[in-house]
Amino acid sequence: HTGRELELMLAGKKPLAWFTFSEDYDAELVIEHRRVYEPHVKAGRLVECCYSEEVAFDPRIGRRLKMQELLYALPGEEWRIPAMRLVLAANHKLTRSEAGPNEAIDRIMGALLGYSEAEIEAYINGDQ
Repeated sequence: HTGRELELMLAGKKPLAWFTFSEDYDAELVIEHRRVYEPHVKAGRLVECCYSEEVAFDPRIGRRLKMQELLYALPGEEWRIPAMRLVLAANHKLTRSEAGPNEAIDRIMGALLGYSEAEIEAYINGDQ
């Protein structure tokens, strides 16, 4: 769905979109995404959740990196936002303690984002 999130959401085919950016390196991308989605949020066609958090120390800037998460859901699918935030928090803890991706987390995230079982399976198997 990459690059087609808004189109699919407005057609009712994608219940949730998730974008993550570094505030330190991708500030213009954050502004652009919010500009594109804002009219649809204001019109009630989408629900927005935006939050920031500090993650790992980045020696290039001499402090912890600030990340911004943007989540958009269709009306009636807002429950996916806190569910995705919970999964993202668990994934963050797992990636600090494990090597490599976690298949269960990937499957849950794919389902929350509205991917089909076949699409999730292809992603897990590296057939994207």
